[in-house]
Amino acid sequence: QEMAFIAGYIAGVITPDWRGGVLLPADPVAAQAVQAGFANGLHFWCGLCQPAYAPFVVYPQTAQITDPADPVTTLARVDELANMGVTTIYVPAEVASDAVFDYIAKKPALIIGTISPAAPSGQWVVTLRRGDPVGSFAQAWTDAVAGNMAITYSVPLQLTDTGSGILDEARQRVVDEMLS
Repeated sequence: QEMAFIAGYIAGVITPDWRGGVLLPADPVAAQAVQAGFANGLHFWCGLCQPAYAPFVVYPQTAQITDPADPVTTLARVDELANMGVTTIYVPAEVASDAVFDYIAKKPALIIGTISPAAPSGQWVVTLRRGDPVGSFAQAWTDAVAGNMAITYSVPLQLTDTGSGILDEARQRVVDEMLS
C-alpha cells in the first residue's frame, strides 16, 4: 500500500488536472490495498482532485485486471482508463508486462510502475523500488545486540528510471520531502 500511496502522490504532482488512474490486480484484497493507497496518495496532494474540464468524473479511476494472462481483456482495461480521461496510469507489479507498458505508451498517458519495462518509453515517469533491505537489517541487528529492541525499521523507497525528465528536479524534490 505504501508503494501505491507514493505512486498516487507522484501522479498528483505530475498530472494536469489530477487525472490519475490505476490498474488493479485480480486478488480482491491486494486490489483494495492498491486502490486505497493510490487514492490516498493522489488526494493527499490535490485534496478533492476535481477536474476543471470534461470528462467530469471522480479521480482516481481504476480498472481491475482479472486475468493478466488474457491480453485482450487486460488491454481493454487500459482503454477504459483512457476513455475516462486518465492521463497518468500506475501499473503495480502484479499486472505489469511489456505488453501493458507498450500499449499504454501508445495512449496519451504517463506511466508509473514498480517494475521497469524492457525499453522505457518517453512517457515513463518513474519506477518505484524498495531500497537496500540488507542495510536496514544490519542496522536492526546492531541495535538489537546493543539492547535497543523497541525500534522499528523500514526499507526506504527508491525512485529510479526517471530519465524521461517528467519527474524533473523540482517535482522530485517535492516527492523526496514526502518520503523523508
